[in-house]
Amino acid sequence: MKALKWQDGKGDILFDFKTAYEKYGILPGVYIGTHWNAFYGIHDFKVHGGNQFAQNRQKHYNLSWRRFGGRIGA
Repeated sequence: MKALKWQDGKGDILFDFKTAYEKYGILPGVYIGTHWNAFYGIHDFKVHGGNQFAQNRQKHYNLSWRRFGGRIGA
């Protein structure tokens, strides 16, 4: 979203989605699949490969999802 001109690249589409639904008393739901990610080379939650580069990607991927889950889980 940072690359878009929408809300000067500072928009939070999940927050806006949640707010719009709650305005009408509807409890929103979002599914975010984390078991596959082409950028990290993730399949079934794991980076394939055993070298240091793969281990670092796995650590970063795990940390990213823990942080992301904390943001939207509230």
